[in-house]
Amino acid sequence: MYNKMYHYFTVLCMKGKRNFLYGLKLFSEGIGYQQSEIMIEFPDNPDREDCYKKKYSDCVGFYNDYDPPDLFVPMQEFLDYLRKTSETYLADKDSTYKEQAQLYLKTIYKRYFPYTQKF
Repeated sequence: MYNKMYHYFTVLCMKGKRNFLYGLKLFSEGIGYQQSEIMIEFPDNPDREDCYKKKYSDCVGFYNDYDPPDLFVPMQEFLDYLRKTSETYLADKDSTYKEQAQLYLKTIYKRYFPYTQKF
């Protein structure tokens, strides 16, 4: 099921002119992120469609115009995947790059922690 998420995440953050650090920056700001036909959207997006606000209130949305249906991943699973991917990707980066990435990751976790809690 989440093969789409892995693929979309790779395309968004690790290919093309945009890079992993830029993706983390946008994630930390809560900005939706689009590259080509793939888009990611966070649950605190005020422009999220009403039909998704309640049903997927704690999920990250992945959209692709050419590969329906839309995919919604619980925030905790997304953050777990982001952590694992970051550990792997940052292993051979210089200390400055790692420090900047860690700042973005800390901001992301802080911003989206409330969405990981089940009430």
